[in-house]
Amino acid sequence: MYVQKTPNSKSKNPLSNFFSDTETSPYCARCILGAASTGTQSSVNANGLNEFWLNLTRNLGLWTSQMHFMFSVRTEEQTCQLLERMNRCSCPMRDPRIREYHRLGRTMEDYILAWTCVETSPAVAFISSLFLVLTTALEGARVKTVAKRTSSERWPTCPEDLMPFGPKNLVDSFITWSHFIPDFLIFRVASQCVEFCGALLAPYATQPELTRCAIDAGRQLFDRTWATVHLRSGGVSRRIMGKAFIQQIESFIYYFGFFFNDQPIDKKMLMIEGYEVKAVQICSLLAYVAGDVHLLVGSPDTCTAALAAIGSQIYACMGQCFEPLPSVLVHPAIFNRSRAVWAEWEAQQVELQTGESCRSVAAHDRVLACIPGPNAPDGDVLYPEIARMAINHIRNGRFDLYCSAQDCPNSMQSSGKAYQRCGACNVAGYCSKKCQKASWNSPQYPHKSLCKILQNLVAIASFDLIFSHPPSQNLFAMPKRELTFLGPPPSYSLDDIVNLVIEKWKQAYVTTPDLFYIAGWASHRTCSADLPTKTECEPGYEDYDTKIAELTQRTKTLKPEYLIPEDTTYLAQGYKLVRSMFDATSNGAVVVRSGDFISIPAQ
Repeated sequence: MYVQKTPNSKSKNPLSNFFSDTETSPYCARCILGAASTGTQSSVNANGLNEFWLNLTRNLGLWTSQMHFMFSVRTEEQTCQLLERMNRCSCPMRDPRIREYHRLGRTMEDYILAWTCVETSPAVAFISSLFLVLTTALEGARVKTVAKRTSSERWPTCPEDLMPFGPKNLVDSFITWSHFIPDFLIFRVASQCVEFCGALLAPYATQPELTRCAIDAGRQLFDRTWATVHLRSGGVSRRIMGKAFIQQIESFIYYFGFFFNDQPIDKKMLMIEGYEVKAVQICSLLAYVAGDVHLLVGSPDTCTAALAAIGSQIYACMGQCFEPLPSVLVHPAIFNRSRAVWAEWEAQQVELQTGESCRSVAAHDRVLACIPGPNAPDGDVLYPEIARMAINHIRNGRFDLYCSAQDCPNSMQSSGKAYQRCGACNVAGYCSKKCQKASWNSPQYPHKSLCKILQNLVAIASFDLIFSHPPSQNLFAMPKRELTFLGPPPSYSLDDIVNLVIEKWKQAYVTTPDLFYIAGWASHRTCSADLPTKTECEPGYEDYDTKIAELTQRTKTLKPEYLIPEDTTYLAQGYKLVRSMFDATSNGAVVVRSGDFISIPAQ
């Protein structure tokens, strides 16, 4: 299925030639790094940054060579030998250009050292620079049509461009590189590849090994940062570490806040399998150092809030399959975030027609947020949040490229053919006529009912407004991110769009039941399987309590708290209860309390 493509060894680009002939290249990594820096700077000076990137993404041969070099099938021993060979220098130093390349290469090594804060070799610096270029090229890249190669002039043209040796080897390569390159950017690139390749890559990337390496890399980042914070050599080293910490934590948040969060809950639990407690603990450790005043970090509150959101969400996911749920000592921000979430969930009740009452706890966050609570004074208080979730669900349905038929695992990338988008709503997409027909008369959320609602909502809000850009990744209500090396954030936000849509929907008298129906449909798209109940959990880091004691001794005002749910007996059942509730919703069997009763009619 995956045919190895041979890079064009006749390319006049020296970097392409290096990628093609690394075994016999007479140049060391420092020299190549300096040469690449020289070429890049000359092109940027001549054409500007935007034109430089446009030309670079059109150089398909260069990207093919780079991907073959970075992700060829190698063992860890072979990778180590490659790095050692690239560190050996046999360059003709009599040539003044070669000497200049070495000087610039050394400067680039110092620059890369500043964003990892780890003593590095020329080869490691060179590989890190390749990941930096790769993440920039993949920012915003999306499949436009089908899995087969298209006529697109800009790289990547298709998922195969990112997986020249297959999806499993790509994930294995990320894992291998992470053992040698102390840069969390590797996991950011992995996330971007999954976003582009979809179901072709996701089954391999959501296996536990990749996320375990990410958590281990997070622990290494904490250890480096905490050691620097303890130094008494003045503010210089701490300032450098602070900049490095921001660079690394951005990628950590990207991986767990966007890639991990976007998975259905069964995949989330698979990703952290065997590392569940460590996943919460590492968020706590990083939150402590992020807020340390001696680190000289620019925006510690933003960092801490994001880490608190990730840690509390992981713990909430654990509540759906562990009985009893283990208690974890955490940073107070994680504790407060978790307590707020539990309190909100515990306040929400759904009354079935049979008279049975259940608590809507621990379901998928993007679905649960749509459930009105009983303490709201009127529907207007709930409407903005329900509308926000409905917009996300509608946009996800169009942009994520997965088949909209229930229980179909296909995506546009895996099907290898053009998707059949519903001509009426222009939201639901199907991998085949068979799936489209099955979805039309599905027992739960049949598209013949859903389609009318989607048409109405999109028409009122305007297609261009809802789908002006891909689904927001601002899942934790974080301020707009400042990506230090990817340019300024966009000028719009999800809140801006939501406010406009809400006004349009209110003026057209769009009802809460219609929005709630969208949430039920989304529950089957985002929650793919029931979770087994587990009784034992891994213990976490052996030195965790010691580290927490050291951290709290330094920051006496941030005392840790134990996450202990008051009632763990119903948590593991929450997933099934909410799924059952949404299924009943589609048949008009549920009444939701929100001040007054809101009846959801059968469709």
